[in-house]
Amino acid sequence: MARLGKTKLLEIATAAFQAAGWKVQQTSAPKAFPVYLTMARAGQTVSLCVYIWNLTHGGGSKRPKSEYRIQVTSGVRSFQRPPNCATLILGWSTQFGVFAAFDASSRTGKLGASPSIQITQESLQKAGAFGAALQDKGHGEFAVAIRPDRLASYVTHQTQAHAGDISPLVLYPGDKIDSERQGAKFGQADELAKRQEIIDRIEALEKEIERLRPARRDRGHNKPPEMLPDQDNDLADQVLDKAQQTKKELKDSLPDVVLVANNGRFFEWLGQAVRAIKAEGIRTARAIRDKARENVAGLIVASLTVGTPFWHQIAQIAADIANAIAQWIDILF
Repeated sequence: MARLGKTKLLEIATAAFQAAGWKVQQTSAPKAFPVYLTMARAGQTVSLCVYIWNLTHGGGSKRPKSEYRIQVTSGVRSFQRPPNCATLILGWSTQFGVFAAFDASSRTGKLGASPSIQITQESLQKAGAFGAALQDKGHGEFAVAIRPDRLASYVTHQTQAHAGDISPLVLYPGDKIDSERQGAKFGQADELAKRQEIIDRIEALEKEIERLRPARRDRGHNKPPEMLPDQDNDLADQVLDKAQQTKKELKDSLPDVVLVANNGRFFEWLGQAVRAIKAEGIRTARAIRDKARENVAGLIVASLTVGTPFWHQIAQIAADIANAIAQWIDILF
């Protein structure tokens, strides 16, 4: 697949911002790199320092087949991070139709000769389906794959995204489904089978929570270390509430697709939050807790503690539920 020139790559990014209602003006010289832009909308102005390259396959036979990368060229020896300006390190994939975004705050030193920065094919494909996808690169660094219609939202939530929380960027297919369920293909064999799969996964989640959280009155002071700590019970109650609400709706002959889709977003967020906290520690836990108050359907996360085996085990089940919900919606519409 032919590589695009810098002018065309910048046009793709600019078009994504404009489609979201932003007016974009280039403030740097025509051939300067990085490119400086100003975005304006509804009285808000954002300054950008943009690095952008083609996102291509990882290269030689020794690299994983699923690896894609940007090759840092154009004489860039370090990434500029001007004050009061968001630095974007982007790769554009024509093949997948998404951007990869890398964290400038994790790459503050001098770069080697023609360095590359990687992201996986799985992340790129997932972003195409859900709007955005998170990849833990280790050592506290997260890469984000982003569909063009979410690029402007990435700019306004950049710090949060690279801390491991992309909940404001993710779009479930159900987000744009009207509440009257027009056009949904309820009752087909594959729809009913997928619906039952979600219910089965939810019941597995319920059993796992109850296994790790025996009746509180029976626990005493010598509870095994793998049991859920008392301070985590508030979030556990909320997870169970979402699970039971979703299961009840799916057992209805005409379930509310929007409600189920929004709950799917919650389960996806939970999995992402646990992974972020595992990598980043308690400071990220507090940041995610604060954002949850604002952005996750009014939920208040009382405690999401580092090192709690409960959450590490439950995160994968929650992610599996979210994925199954997305597949169910695809069948319906």
